[in-house]
Amino acid sequence: MFTDVSIKDEITEYITEVQLFKEGVDGLGEKLEQYTPFTISEKKKKGQKFSNTTLKDTGQFYNSFKVVANAGGEVKIVANDIHDLTKKYGINILTLSDDGIEKIKPKVIEKIKEYVIRTMYS
Repeated sequence: MFTDVSIKDEITEYITEVQLFKEGVDGLGEKLEQYTPFTISEKKKKGQKFSNTTLKDTGQFYNSFKVVANAGGEVKIVANDIHDLTKKYGINILTLSDDGIEKIKPKVIEKIKEYVIRTMYS
């Protein structure tokens, strides 16, 4: 089920583009610590969003997000955290919010149905 690339992409896109970039919150809905005045100044110079903390500068962090599922059904979201962002902002920056889960749930259910039908009749 979680081998489906479209679902993995939707999960990572929701976390990066909605939670982090648009809303500036982690997976628990907690506002991220505001950027320092220096960072705000640098973001202004680059023409980047600074009204809330986005954790997006070069895009490297966002592009490194991956959804990994093991054989036991455990699903993890991982990212290349070269700047120790999880230490500063908390591990929940890698967590899908309840709203995100509700948005993704219908597609996951559909994939489960397809899988069950495919395996029952093969």
